[in-house]
Formats: sequence, structure tokens, C-alpha cells
Amino acid sequence: MSDYMKFDVRVIERKLKNGEITKEQYKKYLNSLEEASSYAEIDEDAIVKDAGIKKKDS
Repeated sequence: MSDYMKFDVRVIERKLKNGEITKEQYKKYLNSLEEASSYAEIDEDAIVKDAGIKKKDS
């Protein structure tokens, strides 16, 4: 089983509770993940529009 499936966010709580994985294993997996924030693009105007917030004109 791949790490992606083993640590699937949808079932992680159940696996921790049942002892299928330990907190230490999960922490190790999380620490092994590459930082992805540099790949993200944030469109603040779209977020504000979707939230229904009117921007103040400067």
C-alpha cells in the first residue's frame, strides 16, 4: 500500500484509533511531504468576490 493511501486524510482518524498506524508514523509522513506553498497562486480578488465582500476603493 502506498503512503498516499496509507495516510489518506479521509481515513486517518480511524487508522490512528484502530492502531493501524501510530501518531509517530503519521508525523514522520507529514514531515516528509514537500512544502507546496510556492506552487500556489492566490487570486485575492476572486476570494473577495466569492465571499460577497465589497472592496473599498483606495
